[in-house]
Amino acid sequence: MDREMFRARLPASDAFGRLPLATKCDVVSEQIRLIISAIEQERREPDVWEAHSLGHACDSMAIGFFSLALTECDVALTPAAERADSPPREPASRVTLNDLRRREAQAYQSVPRN
Repeated sequence: MDREMFRARLPASDAFGRLPLATKCDVVSEQIRLIISAIEQERREPDVWEAHSLGHACDSMAIGFFSLALTECDVALTPAAERADSPPREPASRVTLNDLRRREAQAYQSVPRN
């Protein structure tokens, strides 16, 4: 995945901070969905690192921590060669693209729009 392409799509952090909450939620949701689509275009399921980071991005979005959610999206895009030596622990069950889609949709719907 082209990490810089994903970064280029985002507003500057100061501009992001001034956006209305609903717009921040939309930006984060779109970023998560774009990463999921990119993984799908590579005809694979997310690896443990990506699933862990995207799951955290969804959880952060759900509680209104939009900047943290974008940071987790960026972490998900970290090339394997640049990742920490100790990856997240293997989950009890494998996280699929469909699992991440459902989690993103639930998080998006849970965000207050006021």
